[in-house]
Order: sequence, then structure tokens, then C-alpha cells
Amino acid sequence: MKARFPFSTGLDDSTITSCKHEGTPFSAKAVAGIVVAYALSPIGPIPDFIPVIGFLDELIVLPGLIWLAIKLIPALILSECRQQADAWMTTYGKKPRTKWGILIAVLTWIVLLTLLSLGYCTCWAIGA
Repeated sequence: MKARFPFSTGLDDSTITSCKHEGTPFSAKAVAGIVVAYALSPIGPIPDFIPVIGFLDELIVLPGLIWLAIKLIPALILSECRQQADAWMTTYGKKPRTKWGILIAVLTWIVLLTLLSLGYCTCWAIGA
């Protein structure tokens, strides 16, 4: 097994693989989903353009959620998924990729922008 950097974010291939594992509790999967959504969301609870405080929420909240997600995954499942991730890297030499993530993100933005524009047009048409 390869050595792991002790201060890594924790969202490595084994964590992602363990979220796909059938034995992983739903709570761990839900927290991992929240981590990804929070990290990729362009809208945060504190806007990033506010000096220092804007980035402070990412520096505190994201590592805490990552830690929680890893702690919610049973050790046996995490160990098994680390072995699977190492075997994948040994076999293929690169991380697995999916185009579904970008598709979902693009479709979400299209829907949100469409709803926003329809709402704006409706308000403009009635004079509000």
C-alpha cells in the first residue's frame, strides 16, 4: 500500500470508492455529498469577496465535514476501499473520471438561470 500524506484533505480515491460501497452508512454518504456540494457551490454562507472571513468558512467547515465523513465510514470498509483504489491506480495509472458530474452541474445551472430569468421576466411584465 502506498504511503499517504498525513495532512491530506482525506477526499482521496478510497473515500470516493467507499461512498459507492453498499456497506457504507447513508449518513456518511450524505455528509460526503454535502462536502462536494459545499465545495463546488458558487454561493456560500459567507461570500468569498469579504476579506479573510469569506475564505475562513471554507478553511474551517470543509475540513470538519471531510473529517466527519471519514469518521462515519466503518474502518473495515475504508480499508477495503483503500485497497481497491490502490489496485485501480496500479492497473490503470490514473484516477477514474466521469462526465456525469459536469453534466449535472451544467444542467443545474441551466435550470437555475432559466427559472431566474422566467421569474425576472414575470415580475417585469406585471410591473413589480
